Amino acid sequence: MKSLLKDIQICKKNYSDYIRYEIYHKKENARIGSISLKGILFINESLKKGYEFGYGINKDFWNKGIMTESVKLFSNDFFTNFKQYVLYAETLKGNIASQKVLRNNDFKIIYEKTLTYIWLKEKSF
Repeated sequence: MKSLLKDIQICKKNYSDYIRYEIYHKKENARIGSISLKGILFINESLKKGYEFGYGINKDFWNKGIMTESVKLFSNDFFTNFKQYVLYAETLKGNIASQKVLRNNDFKIIYEKTLTYIWLKEKSF
């Protein structure tokens, strides 16, 4: 994995209530993706309130492990710095690659909509 990520730089933008990761390719000197908080997610009374995040990466960099590693860094940073317990993500049912990123980062499907799944990762302090 280290050789895979040697050309990738992750720049964190930290705000008082918001974090965003910009993913850059060093050799190409270009932003290739990002991860950011979207806001508080509240679906119904049976689910805990928590933050939802979203992510995306340039198609040329799919299936290289970059987003899996970036989501790992992002979620660890979120739990550490924001002292929050719940992090959500939503994927289309057909987006197997995005689902794999979440599974590899210990997210679990907790809710199913018509076209999407809601994923949860909890951290205890």
